[in-house]
Amino acid sequence: MPRVLEIFAKRGLVPELWHSAVARPGNRLTIDIEIAGLGGAADYVANCLRQIAGVEVVLTA
Repeated sequence: MPRVLEIFAKRGLVPELWHSAVARPGNRLTIDIEIAGLGGAADYVANCLRQIAGVEVVLTA
């Protein structure tokens, strides 16, 4: 989680919603983050998140 949060903190962004949970079985961490107003930066931030070791999927909407 700290590595994920760091991506936003470096840009001075504060999530409006942050929900994380460990899914069992498999002990996979799922993080749901909502941030408004990213605009064109959303794709860049998503690509940064995809480069974090252990991150399997990044979805944007």
